[in-house]
Amino acid sequence: MNEALAEGKARSYPFKYIQIDSEPVQKDLLDLKEIDQIADLDLNEESFLAEVRRWFLFSYYTGGMRFSDVATLQWKHIRLGPSGHTRVYWKMQKTSDNVGVPLSDDAQQILRLLNSGSGRVFGREHHLFGGEGTPVPVRVVLWRMWSREAGSPFLVLATWKADPGEATELYRRC
Repeated sequence: MNEALAEGKARSYPFKYIQIDSEPVQKDLLDLKEIDQIADLDLNEESFLAEVRRWFLFSYYTGGMRFSDVATLQWKHIRLGPSGHTRVYWKMQKTSDNVGVPLSDDAQQILRLLNSGSGRVFGREHHLFGGEGTPVPVRVVLWRMWSREAGSPFLVLATWKADPGEATELYRRC
């Protein structure tokens, strides 16, 4: 709609006086034990679930880096800070704020599993590959991750695409 207004294809915003009521959402947070259970799951490191786990844990270990920022993170954003510690520097997709945070040992371990170089750290430009090497569509993938070690099932909602609006979220299933 904004584009149509900017191009003169519409004279006014037709939804100006419409309000949508919504109820606040209660987010269910994972505790440290559950984070450790996810980290300790015995997964094939080449699997789709291991990739989802790396994204999630890297976000967690960097203090809650938004998944849209993880998705667009490039190797050039990871460098030594003034104190000599490895840090990640990026411009937040949502707010355009510049941020820099130190990388914990756990976050650095995830990075060591990936091939460093140029381009995106977690980037797979067009698809991920699921079980048996079949391409998984780039848009939205719903996956249930069960593990006896984890003690409870988790529902993973992953949006994988090459655009900056990428996101991956892990919710505990109710």
